[in-house]
Amino acid sequence: MTAGAGPSDSGEGAADREKVGRYLADLARFGEQARQLVSEGHEAYMAQTFDGERSRGFGEHIVLNVATVAERLPEWFKELHPDIGWPALKGMRNLIAHVYDGVDDELVWRALVKRVPWMVEELTDGDSLH
Repeated sequence: MTAGAGPSDSGEGAADREKVGRYLADLARFGEQARQLVSEGHEAYMAQTFDGERSRGFGEHIVLNVATVAERLPEWFKELHPDIGWPALKGMRNLIAHVYDGVDDELVWRALVKRVPWMVEELTDGDSLH
């Protein structure tokens, strides 16, 4: 590994890799939550009922959690995965967290259907720490 490409194999570097491993496990869990929510279907998600509202709230919660974990990943790890679109993920988190009444439910749905599973697979498939 080149200088600056990641942590060393001992000391602080090993602790950093362990932390990243925990974050990736969290991402996998959130990805599974997204998969389960999406399996209930678009109609159920968009329903103008209490259950639909609860589904949309949980969907936003999943996206917020994914983005929050992504923000905590170290820069060296993000540099290993430039295709993720880190700034867009941060922007979506900020939108959901701060402009809650202007959240586009379809946008969140599409993130749950495509973006979250793709990202989780990209980051957790195989050995993404190298």
